[in-house]
Amino acid sequence: MDVECLTKKSTPEDSLAWQKFIEKFSRLIFWAIRAKIKKLQIFLPPTEINDISQQILLSIWQKQKLKTVKDPKNISKWLITVAQNQTYDYVRNRYSALMNTDTIEETGDSLPYDSCEHSGANELTIEIEAFISRLPLKERRIATLSFIYDLKYTETAKIVNLPIGTVSNVLSRIKADLKQYLLKKGLLKP
Repeated sequence: MDVECLTKKSTPEDSLAWQKFIEKFSRLIFWAIRAKIKKLQIFLPPTEINDISQQILLSIWQKQKLKTVKDPKNISKWLITVAQNQTYDYVRNRYSALMNTDTIEETGDSLPYDSCEHSGANELTIEIEAFISRLPLKERRIATLSFIYDLKYTETAKIVNLPIGTVSNVLSRIKADLKQYLLKKGLLKP
C-alpha cells in the first residue's frame, strides 16, 4: 500500500491500516522528537520520548487529524512538523510547570530540589541557592531556568515569555549581585 493510500485509510474504521501506519511512521516520529530535543539542547530519557510519541499518535487517532492533511503524499513532512511542535509544547509546559507560581508560593520552595538532600552540597552551593531564593519571583524563575536547568537565554526567554534582551539584562544583574554577595560572605576571592 502506498503512503497516500495508507494515510487516507488510517481511520478509526480501519484499525489494520492504522496499525500499518504506526509501524511505518513511529520511528520517524521518534526521530523528529529526538531532533527537536537535541536542537533545544536538553535531555529527555528514551521513555519520555516514547511517551511523547504515543501522545502524538493517540492525538492523531482520536482527533482524526489525518483527514486534515492537505497532501497525503507528503505525510512524512507533516508528521515531522507535528512531532517537533508537540515536543516544543511538551518541553515548554514541563518547564512552565516546574516554575508555576502557585507551586512556588504554596510550598515556599524556590528551587526544584532541596540542596541539603544532595550529597556533595557545600557551603557555596547552599549560599547560591539561598541568594536565588531571595530574588523576586520573576528573577527567581529566570535564574532557576538558566543556572539550575542550564537553559540558554533564548529558551529561558520563551518559557518566561519575555524578550531575550530582558532575560540577558536580568541575568547580568543577578550575576553581578551574586558575585558581590559571595565576596561579602568570603566564598569568592576578589
